[in-house]
Amino acid sequence: MVKRLLYLLIIAVFLSASAVRAQETVPPLWVTTLDSVWLWYADGTAPQQVVNQQATPVFSPDGKQVAFTLWNEDDLDWAADEFNVPNEVWIADATTGEVTQVAAQPPDASQDKFVLYSQPSWSPDSSRLIWSQVTAPANDESIIIYDLASGTQTDFQKGLKAEGDVPRASVDWSQ
Repeated sequence: MVKRLLYLLIIAVFLSASAVRAQETVPPLWVTTLDSVWLWYADGTAPQQVVNQQATPVFSPDGKQVAFTLWNEDDLDWAADEFNVPNEVWIADATTGEVTQVAAQPPDASQDKFVLYSQPSWSPDSSRLIWSQVTAPANDESIIIYDLASGTQTDFQKGLKAEGDVPRASVDWSQ
């Protein structure tokens, strides 16, 4: 009798653990198209558009956030050339898609005064981002570290002379 009760207890624990696992939420898929980024949920919820332009999501090592650059939407005629358009750095919550801007164009940005940002990269602990940026018209390049907790930017390296108006430094954290 005790043996039978022990088996029933083990089966009950196994079934309840399986039920809990079945109820866990499945992270959404991030789907990028030529002109937008979407979240698709496994539970059948309608897909949610995160941004309405092309972007390349870069997931944080802990999988909780996503970083990307987006074109500045004020005036896409700012093109430095046909391939380089002033952009901005954004992060999003990987589950909800809620976006936050972390680097923007200067308040007095114009066709002659703007910033081009490289693709951001995450620190191994997911607490900071790093990117390079070129400021026009001086064509000075800087490497910037952004701290998520404080919301502050630090010039890791500044005064680099850019070749043209494109960030030439591609920066990444080592593990």
